[in-house]
Amino acid sequence: PLMRDRMFLPVALHALFALGLATPLAAQTFQPLAGCDCPTVTMDEAYRRADMVFSGTPISSDTVMNRTEDGEFKNNSIQYVKTKFRVERVWKGPGGPETCIFTFYIRDQCAYRFNRGMHYLIFAYMSNGMMVTDRCEPTRSMDDVTPAFRDSIEQLRISEQ
Repeated sequence: PLMRDRMFLPVALHALFALGLATPLAAQTFQPLAGCDCPTVTMDEAYRRADMVFSGTPISSDTVMNRTEDGEFKNNSIQYVKTKFRVERVWKGPGGPETCIFTFYIRDQCAYRFNRGMHYLIFAYMSNGMMVTDRCEPTRSMDDVTPAFRDSIEQLRISEQ
């Protein structure tokens, strides 16, 4: 009976999708946080363009100064916030117990702020040798990640193998 119950959900979901009564999460669009001019993309597109997708907890943060190409400090201004995460689960990209994610310092540039001790789902991309995220990515608190959302990410991971 347990195996039959496990088979029911995928068959039922497939039937709902085929009838147009449900949309797979991977095909749904997500809404970026207010204040950013972001393109509309599906979860599938966001996952495929991300270089790393993981869940983790911020353990420290530091600012990164803006520098010129020759390494000089530029206008004595802060460009990024570097947040070190304790990695809990990796769906895509390099694994390891810890990783650093960069986000812009200025909120007008769609900066994402992390609170130490909270759990997050991070979608990051490589830019200038750094893993970066911003408010246009589906990065969010794990409190806002439903089991269906997590299952959708798992299905995307499996489809890329």
